[in-house]
Amino acid sequence: MSDYILEMKDVVFEYPGGIRALKGISLAIEKGKKSVILGPNGAGKSTLFLHFNGILKPKSGRVFYQGEEIRYSRTSLINLRKNVGIVFQDPETQLFAGSVFQEVSFGPMNLHLPLPEVEKKVEESLKAMGIEKLKERPIHFLSYGQKKRVSIADVLAMEPDVLIFDEPTAYLDPKHAEKIMDILDELHARGKQIILSTHDVNIAYSWADYVFVIKDGMVLGNGTPQEIFQDNKILEEADLKKPFLLDIYDVLREKGFFFDRLPRNICDLRNICDLRRDEMVMNSALLILVHGSRAEGSQKMVFEIAEKLKRKGEYQDVEVAYLQFNHPDLAESVERLVENGIAEIITVPAFLFQGIHVIKDIPMELKKVKDRYPKVRIALANPIGYDDRICDVISDRAKGRLIEIC
Repeated sequence: MSDYILEMKDVVFEYPGGIRALKGISLAIEKGKKSVILGPNGAGKSTLFLHFNGILKPKSGRVFYQGEEIRYSRTSLINLRKNVGIVFQDPETQLFAGSVFQEVSFGPMNLHLPLPEVEKKVEESLKAMGIEKLKERPIHFLSYGQKKRVSIADVLAMEPDVLIFDEPTAYLDPKHAEKIMDILDELHARGKQIILSTHDVNIAYSWADYVFVIKDGMVLGNGTPQEIFQDNKILEEADLKKPFLLDIYDVLREKGFFFDRLPRNICDLRNICDLRRDEMVMNSALLILVHGSRAEGSQKMVFEIAEKLKRKGEYQDVEVAYLQFNHPDLAESVERLVENGIAEIITVPAFLFQGIHVIKDIPMELKKVKDRYPKVRIALANPIGYDDRICDVISDRAKGRLIEIC
């Protein structure tokens, strides 16, 4: 048995007038995965969907359901449409009956089912959409969001294995769009195969298991959301932008915040940040690089600053290294930190007693240390001079823009 629920192989389709909407497109929807067809308006997404349940027939090429090629006889199409249901972008194009009950019961009635069975299917579909109280409501009295739900109930009543949604959040405000996406998740959890089209990169990134990018009736690329949205070439060719969450991710990385994986949604980002914060406390150290003498007074002041920073609890350890001659303090400080299990060292140059003319030497010295400890992350913050709020200034610099020592 095929691993794919729906497939297209070299499908070409032309509308009257020779307008070619699909240009030899090939793709395969894997069973069980939440799949998104992503592309700009006019890419061919709706045309592609209309081939999946036989509403449109390709000029050339083949379409498969459950590994078997779709046939276009009346009996074959009726069986196909029982299993593959489409919810159109605009519910006004789908809804035509006088009341919600009449609308949702239309499909089951056409299957010549007994009335009690029809009523049961309608009740279950309306309940799944949370609109059972609208059963007797005239269609023209419904809000746009309610019509969206009725159009989904319409298809659910036929109990298809595959549900295809064409731009399901189009024209909905953020609150109702989120509710629709929650419904799709619930349907998927109940074992339904969910496929949707969208031009919304934020929905595609956060929701999908697998993404197909199409433009001008052709597949530009396919892969996991993480793969697709890190491929700038595909995004540029498809006239798409990065999801907002990845823009935030890039900004955080520029600020020196490093992740072990890409966040998929805002809750995921928050959890990663919380974990990362805990890891930073447990495995990170702050190393203050002081250029100046070891005079008793200055040394005492510097170590008082280090003790205050330790008490803030933002790092597992805080060390001080004096930069002079061949910087023996720097290597010795890093060695002590590594022996104590530190995996990340944020260095802050602090020119408290002398000028900052030696700043150009610091990255070179840090590189020597990095070569000795390649598995330890070492990052360099912007330098500071003396300030009455020196502890806060050092702490802020360590959290700001960092230069990664490689």
